[in-house]
Amino acid sequence: MLLMFVAAGMLGIGLVLILVRNHFKENQDVVLEVGVNLSLFGFTTLLVTLIASQQLEHRLVAELQDKMDEHVKNVRLAMGEVEDRFRSTIEKFLPLYTSSRELGLENIFLTRIDALVNIEPHLREMLKGAASQAAVPQAERGGTDDEGLLAAETSRAADDADDDGSTPRLWFVGTSLKGVLEASTGKFDGAGILSWAAFLAARDLLDLRVLLTQPKFARIRARQEHRAQSAIPEEISEALEFLHKHGVSADCIRMTQASPTVFAIATQEMMLLNPYPYGAEAHRSFSLIVKRVTRAPNDHQSLHRDIFEQYQHRHFETPWRDGLRVVERDGAFVPPEATFNPLAPGLEVDDVAEVEGDGDDEGEEDVG
Repeated sequence: MLLMFVAAGMLGIGLVLILVRNHFKENQDVVLEVGVNLSLFGFTTLLVTLIASQQLEHRLVAELQDKMDEHVKNVRLAMGEVEDRFRSTIEKFLPLYTSSRELGLENIFLTRIDALVNIEPHLREMLKGAASQAAVPQAERGGTDDEGLLAAETSRAADDADDDGSTPRLWFVGTSLKGVLEASTGKFDGAGILSWAAFLAARDLLDLRVLLTQPKFARIRARQEHRAQSAIPEEISEALEFLHKHGVSADCIRMTQASPTVFAIATQEMMLLNPYPYGAEAHRSFSLIVKRVTRAPNDHQSLHRDIFEQYQHRHFETPWRDGLRVVERDGAFVPPEATFNPLAPGLEVDDVAEVEGDGDDEGEEDVG
């Protein structure tokens, strides 16, 4: 660009000298010669510069166009790969998403505590709604040391009929309640929720059901977890003591004669499901949060329509009807006697201790 300006300047000066040569009478020929030379040199330089500039421009444009074409081609290839991966991902996860939505799967967690933290706001909203039905003052339903809670004598009879959905509910199924009572880690207040539920259940504001494992059957579970055989029965006793202390009716508690399969919590709208693995506590295993999807009545003779309905019927209602009732005796809840020996069904129930032997070795704690 600078060379073009210089050449144009030389051309201009040369033309000026040619035009004004008559003013230099003595040196007219010299001025004319200089003007012609400058003009020719400037014109030639300008012409060559313009031609070279155009050629360079065309060359650069061609190279740039080639690189742009190559870049566009690479971008198209990359976008094609992204599109293929995206399509593959959609094709892979769309059925999973569709099934999850249709079956009511809300979330999945690696451990129970993560699931408990996730479902806690829902539990509190449900309890708050149950309390508001009777306009119970907030001050009366706060902490675990509430005197009104300890003094409550009104109990609710939980009959064998399935829940009709008219009363807010909180149902538990598990070996014991240690996983709820001792799960407080600064994130989940299990004892507070259970005490609030007990307070509402004592006033017929909540359908509270607690289905635990009969202690003799719990000893079998302790063996699976390589723990002292008395460990889980002791946890069950602690759960019964907690429930009795907080005014829960004995009608709200039953026990099942089977080794546990899934720790579960259910309200009218959501469930927490935490499977028990062989040889480890349930709290160390993954957990699911599922919600109710279908609401139309079902006679339960057909296939269940979502996970919530399936477990409501098979894991909560049926085992509850078959469960053994806890009795209150001498100011405490007493576990019902097993109707058969879990280790040797042909033996009398009282012989189970002899069959089990002295297996009360020390082991790790359970929160199941």
